[in-house]
Amino acid sequence: MKTWRIGDGPALLVDLGRSLREIPQELNCLLRPHDYCVVEDDCVVNRYETNVWSDDEQLGASYYTVEGSELRKHIETWRREDGVILRGLTAITGAEWQARLALSARIRSYGEALDKELLHTLDQLSAAPGAAAEAACCLFADACLSACFVHREPVDNAALIAGLEAVEAMLRDSAEAQENCDARLNAIAFRNAADRAALAVDSLKKG
Repeated sequence: MKTWRIGDGPALLVDLGRSLREIPQELNCLLRPHDYCVVEDDCVVNRYETNVWSDDEQLGASYYTVEGSELRKHIETWRREDGVILRGLTAITGAEWQARLALSARIRSYGEALDKELLHTLDQLSAAPGAAAEAACCLFADACLSACFVHREPVDNAALIAGLEAVEAMLRDSAEAQENCDARLNAIAFRNAADRAALAVDSLKKG
């Protein structure tokens, strides 16, 4: 579940996954959009969901995407429109999301000063810029989970590596096939994608 902080406040934007509403093929939109909601103090305060309509023989749809630090709304009818709904989004890790849930639950149940201080420190680290602060936030989120007596299952890097290597091989095969069809630009794109998959494999192996 992908989650973003909204500005410096306590509200979070949560990706609810692929929408159950599909955009009609007639609108020539190839995306399978996701739905989102805003959570604050453990309550859903707003929803951003895909919508499809037909009005006076005109077909239309609206959906949302996260692009960089913004949540954008797109409207597809006989023309395309889009606009910014939320700004100042900062992605948070799965560990941080779990830590926030665990700490919030303990604060509601026990009101301990330690849990409040842990959540406050997590907020500060999450809002701090830079790669060093991001890495520290991930580590501190694990510390918060441990303080909440939450056990996280270790990630199976071997399975992730095997999956990435298989995808890398498929991308290189696709690049070669495009070369054989004289589709040079497509081949370059697939080869670049394969190189990035290889970098992801190296990162996991070093970690």
